[in-house]
Amino acid sequence: MASFFRGIAGNAVLTLILGILLIMVPGVAAGALVSVLGWILLVFGIIYLVMAFRAGGLTAGPVATGLLALASGLALLIKPGVLVSLCGIVLGLFLVIHGFQDLQQARQSKALGYGWKPSMIIAVIKLVMGALVILNPFSTAALLIRMAGIFLVVDALGDLVLVWS
Repeated sequence: MASFFRGIAGNAVLTLILGILLIMVPGVAAGALVSVLGWILLVFGIIYLVMAFRAGGLTAGPVATGLLALASGLALLIKPGVLVSLCGIVLGLFLVIHGFQDLQQARQSKALGYGWKPSMIIAVIKLVMGALVILNPFSTAALLIRMAGIFLVVDALGDLVLVWS
């Protein structure tokens, strides 16, 4: 059980670092994330295609998967702005999903007789923040990314509070 909480704490620290980067340098941070994702997809696509060709049975599924990953990686490397513009929606969905997970955790804590109110409050806050990011009430992508960074910092701090409580 201790390793489970260490995993949550480690994830929270990484989320905190990402949130701070998004706040401090939104364009650079988002561009770097898109580039890393592009390279990962590119390498994954190449590896998948090589494995498909080595296997000898060139079925449509593995080849199509490799080509799709390769094309997606190239697209992200050539036009990173497209994904950067969707960054807020992705982060908003992350917060909503994490909020629902925390909501479930609060319900389980309540059923087991543990303190559940802080978890429930944090879950509702995450759900509201995620909805705000998805609805994109801000006019510039940089502001949206900064707001998402703030939300990620709050998310990470909430997780750290839950782990330590």
